[in-house]
Amino acid sequence: MNLEYLMFGQEQIESLIPQRSPMIMVDGLLHSDDKSTTSTLKVLSENIFVGNGCLQEPGIIENMAQTVALRAGYEAQQHDKKPEVGFIGAVKRLKIERLPKVNEQLITTIDLINQLLGAMVVHATTRVNGRQIAEADLSIFLSKPTKTPLD
Repeated sequence: MNLEYLMFGQEQIESLIPQRSPMIMVDGLLHSDDKSTTSTLKVLSENIFVGNGCLQEPGIIENMAQTVALRAGYEAQQHDKKPEVGFIGAVKRLKIERLPKVNEQLITTIDLINQLLGAMVVHATTRVNGRQIAEADLSIFLSKPTKTPLD
């Protein structure tokens, strides 16, 4: 599969999301516009959510949520702002058809359903080799970054 990355690399991804290793669950940004964002994640054996050779359910949900964070961070970067921190408020209609195996690449797309006052509702779909393996509706709440004593 030939993928065109909008952004790729740990340093670039870390500039857009608040998570740090070992909790990073996205490794590439393929697409982002006003309606959708698509991320990638290669499932590695050292991933903290891997068990029995597969990425477990919490890892799939975290990948979906971090795709939302990647979207928010990318949008903030485009406007020279700091990325906001997001929190999962709800996961609805979660359907996981199979767990992705080590060395498989996830392609996760979130489609914006609604965005209002620091809250986003999205529909997320995750595919492996073009086949959908999971989907869910997520509510994500964003908070403005706070200044730390080091800022």
